[in-house]
Amino acid sequence: CSVRLLVRKYKEQHVISPSEFTSSSRYLKAPLLEEFILEEVPHSPSRLTPYDTTTSLPSISSWNLPALRTLAVHNVDPSILPHKFRHQIRSLKVQLTGHDQFTKLSSLSSFLGVTRTANMHLSLDNFRFDQRYAPERVHVLPDLRSLQVSFLCCSQTDWERASIRSAFCFYQFTGLTRLSVVLDVGDPTTVLWNDEDMLLHSFLVADSRFPNRFPCLEVLDLEVRLGAIDDSIRTISFPHAFIPSSLNHLRIRSSFALSL
Repeated sequence: CSVRLLVRKYKEQHVISPSEFTSSSRYLKAPLLEEFILEEVPHSPSRLTPYDTTTSLPSISSWNLPALRTLAVHNVDPSILPHKFRHQIRSLKVQLTGHDQFTKLSSLSSFLGVTRTANMHLSLDNFRFDQRYAPERVHVLPDLRSLQVSFLCCSQTDWERASIRSAFCFYQFTGLTRLSVVLDVGDPTTVLWNDEDMLLHSFLVADSRFPNRFPCLEVLDLEVRLGAIDDSIRTISFPHAFIPSSLNHLRIRSSFALSL
């Protein structure tokens, strides 16, 4: 059983308002509800009233959701889910699309820190790393067992301050056993060094202070797609030095001749 709640950034007359939603859904009991989906609907060109999707849902804290295990968000900060339900989440799906979604990615660490998520799918599409990511501490994720990450048409503005590496290097996946990475090559605005695509390297690279980010990793599944901008870039930097000794299965898939 699942529910799809469309958190609209803008509302029109035919869309229920936040106050109406609050009054009509107060004390909702859904004992079979397992998945909660939050989506931000793109704005319309007509005259609309802004709706802030970064604040907590107004009435869900009074709901009774004992079976809730999965949270799926699309261009919505997962922290919008009240603290009351976060400890129940075992599966998290986060999809961020567009160049203006970086703040939602940067807040993901604090949300994961108070959950026991075992499976996560993070999808970044047309995403730009254009802000400095400076976490206050290392984020250790001992409960996360399976992680799937998709980087499609991603770009970064700075190797040091606003980069894929700076956004992920402080995550310590101490319990992760399975990692799947999907990425595309051929976009010169992504992460290139000597005509090699460095995106995978940037994601897996370890900080000098925390050299072992994936101590239990057993399966690494890599899918490489050809980008639409420059199909001459068909070489990716494979970070051999950061592959843990625990790895026992490596699969690399691509639809073209790929150099590592």
